[in-house]
Amino acid sequence: MKKKKLLETSCHFLMAEFWRGLTLGLGRSREDGKDPYCRDYKIVAYKMTLFANEIKNYHNEILRRLKDSCVEIEFSPKAWRERSKMGIKLSVNLATGIGHIFFRSKIGLSRGDYVHMISEDIHDVDICASLEDLRGFLEKYPEYEKQAEAIIEEKRTEEIKQKKLAEMASKSIETIVPQMMTQSGYEWSLESEYKYFGTGGTPERYILRIKT
Repeated sequence: MKKKKLLETSCHFLMAEFWRGLTLGLGRSREDGKDPYCRDYKIVAYKMTLFANEIKNYHNEILRRLKDSCVEIEFSPKAWRERSKMGIKLSVNLATGIGHIFFRSKIGLSRGDYVHMISEDIHDVDICASLEDLRGFLEKYPEYEKQAEAIIEEKRTEEIKQKKLAEMASKSIETIVPQMMTQSGYEWSLESEYKYFGTGGTPERYILRIKT
């Protein structure tokens, strides 16, 4: 596997863990198990519309699905070019009363196929409380974004540092071992092995074979 792809994969898991810690628990269930609003599409859509009008700094979209049995509201950055970077959505199934929080992000990831999604089921969803949780997340999102970018930058810096150290160690082995073995008088060979059966970059390990 190429170094760039390895880095993207490690960043993917790092960011998934970061965002999961912030998004899990956003949606809330009613303690009594009953929400008078979650069975009527028009009421839910109306409440979501009022809520969306209060959120000024984000693009929003309200959709109905499955013949009005499901309604969802999604927020993303207002700038068109930034819109693909993040999206957070509350979806409510009016037939079951189950809600879903969906979150996707490209922050810190340069490959489109590494967009991660986090979802959470909310049984007996409390729509108004869940929307307020969503408001709190959106208000703090710029701060969360900076934290995420700082984590990624630190990760990439560490990856570059480790790569340089590995390259230095590799050059030292390839220089010192031949000098030592030439003076020993033995027949020898120094073999390099690469991770994932590759042949480029820095070897994962060396094998010194000596004929006695």
